[in-house]
Parts: sequence; structure tokens; C-alpha cells
Amino acid sequence: MKKSNLWLVLTFSLILAAGRATAHEGHGIPGALPPGPHGGVVAESGEAGGHSHEQGHDHDHGGDEHLHEHLGDAKPKPHAHVENEKEYFFEAVFKDGKVKVYPLTFGANTSTFVVVSPKTMKNVVLRAEVPRKKLNEVLKTTLTDESIEAAYDAKKANRFLVHVAAEIDGKALTSKLQIEKNK
Repeated sequence: MKKSNLWLVLTFSLILAAGRATAHEGHGIPGALPPGPHGGVVAESGEAGGHSHEQGHDHDHGGDEHLHEHLGDAKPKPHAHVENEKEYFFEAVFKDGKVKVYPLTFGANTSTFVVVSPKTMKNVVLRAEVPRKKLNEVLKTTLTDESIEAAYDAKKANRFLVHVAAEIDGKALTSKLQIEKNK
């Protein structure tokens, strides 16, 4: 084999091997999540200070320390996965200047979501963030039977984040949902 061909084969082999060695699927729930029952964006929640399956290994809390302070939880907690642990999700919908966040879990049929009443939650905090404009705002929330609601003026931003913090079943949970107004 010629030196140039050998060099090409070795380079190509290294590229393929490096791609396989660095590929990582994260810890997401296997398969796709079912659609949100209200047509919004769904994200898995994680324990405050810990990590959700969705977040993987890199922990950038992007200012969630403020939410942890509201929950009285500033110290990170190690994540321990219990086999029959109830998993919580949040669905966010933005319409007519109002953010609605629906706490969800899986029912007996694990292919559909069931709404968890926000009135069973404690220390609920919503924070809106517009990263491009460096705006952060803690929102005044109202708890209904189905959702956590807050008025929000997105200030002409097409995309913003809603950070959710709440305590349910004795666990402090957080989540981050990206809202796109044009959808």
C-alpha cells in the first residue's frame, strides 16, 4: 500500500473511532415524550440542585440559584434514581400575554400525561428570562386547579425561557422551558 493511501486510511479510521468514542446519548427517557395535553412545550423536571435525566452531565443552572433560594435549597443534592420514583414534567403554554405552566406526570398508562394539581404544590416560583436581552423577571403566579398562571410581557422577544421551581411530594423540583411565541 502506498504511503499516501495508508495515511488516508489511518486518518479516516481515527475520525470514525473518535466519533464513536465521544458519542453520548445522555440520560433522557427512552423514546420520545408524548405530546403535551395542552399543545405546549414539555420538559422533564429535576431535583433542585441535582440533575434531571434530560440535563445529562453538564450542569449550567443559568441563574437558577435565585429559584433555589426561594425554595431554601442552595446545596446540590446527589441524584439517586429509584425504580418506582414518580417523574414530574412541566408543560408551558404562552398565549395572549399569559404563561400557563401545567405540572404533569405519567398515569397508569405511561404513554399519556396526567395533570397534577398545582394546589398540591408548595413554594411555586416562575421566572421568565430573555437571554438575548439579559432580562430576568420573577413572575407573580396564580395557582388554579390545572395550571400555574402568570401574566408576562415578552417585550417583543420571539423566544424566552420559563424557569419553574416547586416543591411536590417533599421534593424540590426545577425545570427550564423554552417558549417560542411564533409557534
